Amino acid sequence: MRNYIIILFTVLAIQFSTSAQHRTTGNSGKYYMGFGTSLSSFLGGEFGKVYSIRLNYSPNYYDDYGYYNSYGYDSYGNDDSYLMYSPIQLDVNAGMYVTEKLAVELESSFIWHLRGAPDPEFNSGYIGNEFFMEKNDNSTLFAIPLLVNLKFFPGGRINSPFYIKAGGGFQYVSESTERVREYYSDEYSYYNQYLGSEILASYNKKTWLPGFKIGAGVSYSVFQDMNAFTEIEYSYFGNTSTKGNTPLALDKARYTGLLALNTKIYFSF
Repeated sequence: MRNYIIILFTVLAIQFSTSAQHRTTGNSGKYYMGFGTSLSSFLGGEFGKVYSIRLNYSPNYYDDYGYYNSYGYDSYGNDDSYLMYSPIQLDVNAGMYVTEKLAVELESSFIWHLRGAPDPEFNSGYIGNEFFMEKNDNSTLFAIPLLVNLKFFPGGRINSPFYIKAGGGFQYVSESTERVREYYSDEYSYYNQYLGSEILASYNKKTWLPGFKIGAGVSYSVFQDMNAFTEIEYSYFGNTSTKGNTPLALDKARYTGLLALNTKIYFSF
């Protein structure tokens, strides 16, 4: 994770340098609207454990816990020879320049994490000649933060590309996790043949969390009529609905913290 943060700051520094050389052009409109994507990761606490950035994927990331080895299949019998990136984040914003140094902005994102890693809480045993293993698995998250930001350009937006921003709002979060039992045959001497699985329990929760966001970025021209923002941001949303009696991160975590490096294409008018 430390290397991930270093990469974020390095990329942003390059953007600062490039944008300072080109300055901002085509940025004289009072209003703007934009969209883009982010490289992001949940950090700290329970959300950081379960929903941090994952660049490669093996559904059997629990296999080396001292339990039976198994073939490369997930709990639904699908081969694990594919890659998937999470979280996936799409961003949108719209704003108005109040002065040459200050803008008010509405900002939202759509965040999907499809490969959460909850505490497995293993249980295992035999049913007849079949070995079974139970674990918490298949955790997914969907979040939509809704924020109002103030964006401040210390040198004026026409003269300098650099700005800082801060805002507050709410985040909608929907999370799900399953308790899975997998069955294996004892007929193999080294690997145990995967026979199938069943879902013993499903856990779901939806809630709204209050919080804030801080960040810094640069604004620059891409083409004559197209501009862009590149930003590094940190958002924090407190969680007052913890219960602690399910595998869900929403029932254990005190907050969600998300670090993101994003680029948005925007049009001013």
